[in-house]
Amino acid sequence: MAVCPLLLPAQDLTGIWRGTFVNTTGMAGEKYKYEIQMKQSPKHSLEGVTYSYSYASKVFYGKADLQGIFMDKTGNLIVKENKMIEFKVTDASTPCLMTCYLQYHKEGALEYLEGTYSSVTMTLGTDCGTGRVYLERVQNSDFTKEDFLLRKERRSPQRIKPGADDNLVDSAATTAKPAPDKPSGTPKDSTATAAKPRSKTPATTKPGNKTTTKPGNSSTAKTTKPKPAAPSATPKRSTTPATGTARTQTPRADTARHKPDASIATVTPPADPPVSTPKTLAPPRPLPVPRIIAERENKLVKTIVTHSPDIKIQLYDNGEIDDDTITVYHNNEVVVYKKRLSNEAINITLGLQEGVNTHELVMVADNLGRIPPNTALMVVTTGGKRYELFISSTEQRNAKVVIEYQPQP
Repeated sequence: MAVCPLLLPAQDLTGIWRGTFVNTTGMAGEKYKYEIQMKQSPKHSLEGVTYSYSYASKVFYGKADLQGIFMDKTGNLIVKENKMIEFKVTDASTPCLMTCYLQYHKEGALEYLEGTYSSVTMTLGTDCGTGRVYLERVQNSDFTKEDFLLRKERRSPQRIKPGADDNLVDSAATTAKPAPDKPSGTPKDSTATAAKPRSKTPATTKPGNKTTTKPGNSSTAKTTKPKPAAPSATPKRSTTPATGTARTQTPRADTARHKPDASIATVTPPADPPVSTPKTLAPPRPLPVPRIIAERENKLVKTIVTHSPDIKIQLYDNGEIDDDTITVYHNNEVVVYKKRLSNEAINITLGLQEGVNTHELVMVADNLGRIPPNTALMVVTTGGKRYELFISSTEQRNAKVVIEYQPQP
């Protein structure tokens, strides 16, 4: 088998792998969803967690701790579930621990693992059946991302080559340069441009240039029509300070006895219309953080991006109905208060508004039910898409789902 050309010498399997496993013994052909979150060490050992859950969403759910080894030269890996961390079943069946024997493949951008598994019961260690496994590398999880994945995501964008301290200083300096350069050149330019209008002002405001009527000739004053530009120059009918003010008042008195001309009647300019400034709606003031959210850890389960303002959320008990009760907050506001999870949906409808783009849904466990932890199936429907999220919360940790609203223009 020519598998070596498909492998990279320093292949890192750290990440999320999601797919299915099929039980080929007992209840033959029964298919389950399967997800692995694992971290690979420099010596090729593997550790992390696995998630097993049924397509029916309420039959079975389990989370197990894993250890394994990756043989990078052959592309083979072994993943073994050591112990069950969380599980729920709806019948009397016993959870099983799997050991997977997988082969790594890479075809273009697609990376996948496939192979077989064997399993034993968690309590007695007896045979629990065998089957086949198929997983693909994905970016997002149906569950909460493990801390080692979150740390890697935060670290990756900031990773730079040696000499990082020098690079950071240079980048900060180059970012800060434009700020001081801009004001250093502006005072000279603004002073030079401000001095020019002052030299021209006396030439344009001489009253003698605008006075075309002689004081002694009143008939000329009666028949001469003002130019259209004249009213805008003297909107308040101020007296002209050029010659004798007593004589310049006479033509205006005579003019008032005659029928005013249409052009004279429009001397007073109309008042400027009020300028209307568009009102911007301020975003609603954020509510204070409830104590139960502030005091507990809030684990991010998933971030959903939508262009639709309509969000429909349904919550079910995931597994056996064991009297789990929950409270749900939307941006610190209670939308579900101490409701019991069952096989009937708890419905939440949200209408998102522009200006508020981030919407946080926090599920708080009011109790742990008869079988800890408090687990739920959350179904989010928006923009023609459906998301199934498996949520787990305890008395120390809440579960958080973030919806990013990006309205289309």
